[in-house]
Amino acid sequence: MPLLECMTARTKTIALIAAVPALALGWAAFRPELLFVNQKVDEKPVTTQSAKAMTVASGSFESYAHETMGKAEISEVGGQSVLRLSDFKTSNGPDVHVYLVKGNDPRAVKDGGYIDLGSIKGNIGDQNYTLPAGTDLSQYQAVTIWCKRFFVGFGGAALSMPKTASLTRSGGWDLASYSMPEEIRVTSGKFRADAKGVSGSAELVEQSGKRYVRLKGVKAGMADDAEAYWVKAENFPAANDITKFTKERLGKVDGKAKVQSFPVSKELDAWLYRTVVLYSPKLHKNLGTAELRADQERKGSF
Repeated sequence: MPLLECMTARTKTIALIAAVPALALGWAAFRPELLFVNQKVDEKPVTTQSAKAMTVASGSFESYAHETMGKAEISEVGGQSVLRLSDFKTSNGPDVHVYLVKGNDPRAVKDGGYIDLGSIKGNIGDQNYTLPAGTDLSQYQAVTIWCKRFFVGFGGAALSMPKTASLTRSGGWDLASYSMPEEIRVTSGKFRADAKGVSGSAELVEQSGKRYVRLKGVKAGMADDAEAYWVKAENFPAANDITKFTKERLGKVDGKAKVQSFPVSKELDAWLYRTVVLYSPKLHKNLGTAELRADQERKGSF
């Protein structure tokens, strides 16, 4: 065998030998076979002889990096809080954990507010996770299935209280005092001053099955005839002629009111009506513009 061919063959052999440990390490880190192997679990609900579990918060899973489905439910039984996943299914994978997330956004894990409830018991089936004693459920209102190896969420569920329950100051649950359904902020934004002296914010909220555009701390500058419009527009430069846009007149702006709420139809698409404009009919001028966005959009979670 010529010397060059001999050296080439030897180099290939050395490269193959060196690649074996690397491949082994890569396999150990990524564990690709786990994506195709299901781990099933079937735990019964936690109960005691003296008391049944009382549901205090629940929500349904939505998919993120992997298809995830089922229900997340927090119950109190025997003096402890338990998270139960039922009719649950997601992908298997390496180092997947169950996180109880601070706030009501399951995607907000990277913000650092979460409690690690441990490795997932199975990617399919009903399972229970005991919450640490003293967990403030008024602060932790979301669940995320989180892969620590790749720093990504498989899926998550926002939790909400039933209409008959509320938290007491001591952290327990009071089933009698809860009267108002939870308010949901859909979109919000601060006003840009298109005229001097304009300030404040606007938000689109839902409560009790109704929808409102709410103005907070709005000042309309020197104009005394300012009106608020909910406009069908993604962006709205100051020079735009509001009369040429599809819009809903909300009402006259009260510069002395800290908060003003205007009812709007739920039949209008909130993802198309993305702007609130303050307009002066007398001056034929836009005074201020608030571009409405969801909190998740600002965090880059979509």
